Formats: sequence, structure tokens, C-alpha cells
Amino acid sequence: MWQPVFGPITPDAGFRRDIWPIPKVMRAISFLTGILLLTASALGQTTQPAGDAELQWERTVSSLGAAIAAHDQQSMAAMVGGDCRLSRFFAGPDQDTSPFFEAVLPSTVLGDHAYTFPANAVASDIARDVNSSSEVSDFAKKSLNLTDKSGRSIAMQWMAQSLGAVDGEFVGIIVTWDSHSNLDDEHRLGFVLVKGREDSQGFTLTRIVYGDPLQ
Repeated sequence: MWQPVFGPITPDAGFRRDIWPIPKVMRAISFLTGILLLTASALGQTTQPAGDAELQWERTVSSLGAAIAAHDQQSMAAMVGGDCRLSRFFAGPDQDTSPFFEAVLPSTVLGDHAYTFPANAVASDIARDVNSSSEVSDFAKKSLNLTDKSGRSIAMQWMAQSLGAVDGEFVGIIVTWDSHSNLDDEHRLGFVLVKGREDSQGFTLTRIVYGDPLQ
């Protein structure tokens, strides 16, 4: 269950490390087990753009995902400058873009997805990215539970509270995998959650939350 493990999902909530009797390498898998509980039918769903604005927003999210995948700091800087507010999960705002670049540039991108909130397909999209990736081990994939109907609402709640998203806003997710293990021999699944607004030039990113939610 989500609540007994993590407690309330609030911006200032912390994660107790002393409640994890499993090795650190299982933390990302445990997090996914919480947010990726969904019905088998949900796996067949995807986000379909409904108009020009949605298509343009989809291209914006994909452009950021491509810049991360290409380790292109210059392109990333052009997209996240100005009024975009960046922070790690459960942390205060970054003072500049350096922490964001350091966190995501070494990562492999598993997928990127754009939505008009509510993001009904976010759980199934994450599951599909993980299960179709050659970067993620078979052990990690088999550890995911994809049978419970509550997963879709849990994932949407996580996205809503992380980004402060409300119905009708443009949001997105980039799913990443850190294939370079740290000293603890841990490979981490990561997320870049984004929110944007439409303007005369297209779309501007206004909010980015990133990292490993359990780190």
C-alpha cells in the first residue's frame, strides 16, 4: 500500500530510510511497484493529442527528452531558462540549472510523454517504457506489479502534487535510467516531470521536478 510505506504525499514530506530492510538497489523497484499498479487494459492505452496545442506540447516534451538523451546541455539550457522553476523531488528550488544538468545528463532516456492533465495514461506509459527497455534488467521488470486497479490514480496524484498540476494544464514526464552504478552498485530509475504554458512563441516550461523520488 502507498500510504503505510511512504506516508502522505506532500512537498515537504521525507522518506524514512530506516523502514527499508531491503538493499538499496530495490528502492527504485519498490517505488515503481507503488506507482505502477494498473489493470492489464490500461497497458493498451496511450495519450492521443487532440489538437494543434497538444501536438506542439508533445513536441516540446520530446525536444527536452531528446536533449537529455543526446547529453546536449546547450539545448537543455535554452529550454529551461527564464522563469522555469526547477527542483528535485521533496526539495527546495534550485538556485540555478547546474543541479538539474548534473542529475540528468548522465542518464539514458527510456521514454517521454506529454499530457493535458489529468494524465490518465502516465502509469501505463512508465510501465511500457521500463518493460520495453534493454537497459533495465529482467529482474527489475519482473519485480513490478501490474495487476492492481489503483495504480492509475496513484500515479496521477503523484504527478499532480509534484507539479502542482490542475485539470487542463500541460504536463509531461521523461523516464530515465542511470546505467552507471554508484559506489553502492545501485542503478537508479529517474523521472523528469514537467509543466508548461502556451504563449505566442509556442510553449514555455514553467516547472520541472526531477530525480529519484526515493534518493
